[in-house]
Amino acid sequence: VVSFLKDPGKRLDVIVGPGRSELSLALSTLAAAEDVPMISYWSSSPQLSESNRYSRFVRTMPSDETGAVAVCSLWADDMKFSSAAVLFAEDAYGEGYAKAMRQNCAHRGLDIRWFAFAFEASTSEDIEIPIAALKASGLNAVHVIATGFQSTLI
Repeated sequence: VVSFLKDPGKRLDVIVGPGRSELSLALSTLAAAEDVPMISYWSSSPQLSESNRYSRFVRTMPSDETGAVAVCSLWADDMKFSSAAVLFAEDAYGEGYAKAMRQNCAHRGLDIRWFAFAFEASTSEDIEIPIAALKASGLNAVHVIATGFQSTLI
């Protein structure tokens, strides 16, 4: 896509994808510089909603802000929890979702403990430290923000 954008003899009408927020963040900046609209079918990082930075980006699904509001509301309003935990991958998806949860849960007075693991985690040993810390916290309500293979490690 980058080489296509840089070729003066070719013109893209629109870019469809990618599905990962991390890639959409980088690619949408290039697309905007060339005034090419980009639509993603799966990228959900709230950061992509910043229209001044990602002016040509649209998506077919809501931002993770929506999920964060729902989880924090469930915990605070419906379940009457005072504290909970969030285990998340350190990538655009995980960090964006966690940031939205920080804002929404703090607004509701929830005490949230945060446990992060490297997005590149490829074995269960890679996430043993945050899992051990989570277990030691004694918290029983946990929201996991991970994708695909990461989820199988947890």
